[in-house]
Amino acid sequence: MKSSELYEDWGLPYIIIGSGVLIAREQALRVIELLYEKGFYFLGYDAFTVFPDGTRQPHMEFNASFSRERQITSMEAIETINEDPSEITHYEFYFRPQA
Repeated sequence: MKSSELYEDWGLPYIIIGSGVLIAREQALRVIELLYEKGFYFLGYDAFTVFPDGTRQPHMEFNASFSRERQITSMEAIETINEDPSEITHYEFYFRPQA
């Protein structure tokens, strides 16, 4: 299932810019909660600033990557997002079903 389809099933708004399916920062913590609750491997995220004209600027220094074998807890993931600077407005999350 594509991330956009999953977000629709969960009732979460998203935007598509290029090939990226982005979630607003205000929804990011809910995405993390649902990924853990629904049994997904949380593999990481890319951080962006999305501008009013629809362009995006990546913030590679705030991206995160995790492996299936070394999953962080949902609280650690939430803390990581909460520590990001306010200039980050959107995230692209990477995850896979555990089953």
